[in-house]
Amino acid sequence: MRYIALSIIIILFMVASKCDDGKKVTMQQPPLVVKTITYNEHTLSIFKKRCSLCHNKRTMPDKNWEDYKIAFKHRYHIKARTVILKNMPPSNNTKMTEDEREIIKQWVDQGGKEKSAE
Repeated sequence: MRYIALSIIIILFMVASKCDDGKKVTMQQPPLVVKTITYNEHTLSIFKKRCSLCHNKRTMPDKNWEDYKIAFKHRYHIKARTVILKNMPPSNNTKMTEDEREIIKQWVDQGGKEKSAE
């Protein structure tokens, strides 16, 4: 009787640890979700911390991500380079996190709002 119960437990564990296609299930952290992402409250601090070494008014005035109007104009380019291609920052030398990349993605996807409507 013990062997039957043990066999059932093992089978249930094996079934529970596999997907329908036979791949193992892995636990992933859910993406960071904030109701509304805005430039002033969320992305500006990321741009200052991770991008402003190069993207500032002195070195790249036409791609100064610290200026909302410029960042907004280039938002799809920023998303492509930081979220999709992940080749910015170069070699990730400023250590941009996956959560920060997700915030940038959500900011662009939500329309690139500058500030919260109050």
